[in-house]
Amino acid sequence: MGNEAPTTEEHGDAAAAAKPGRIGGVRAPSVGLNALVLGIIGLFFFNVPFGVIAIIVGYRGRTERDWERFAPGKALAGMILGAIDIAIGIVWASID
Repeated sequence: MGNEAPTTEEHGDAAAAAKPGRIGGVRAPSVGLNALVLGIIGLFFFNVPFGVIAIIVGYRGRTERDWERFAPGKALAGMILGAIDIAIGIVWASID
């Protein structure tokens, strides 16, 4: 009752949407961070699939309309790690 957090109805959708990193009052996902995490995981497990996904997600993070919110530096790092993942996968496949 008295301890409840204010909702978007009380402040209006414009106030919630005006905060950086928020879409309609909901925290926006960090596409760049997702690409970076996928690239790091791909260094150790399932190199090629995680590498390809990291490149795709990183590309999406770099080409978003409001790209500053989606951490473009992390997206680029994820794309680079994705390329390294694919290279490691190709080397491992050629060793056998």
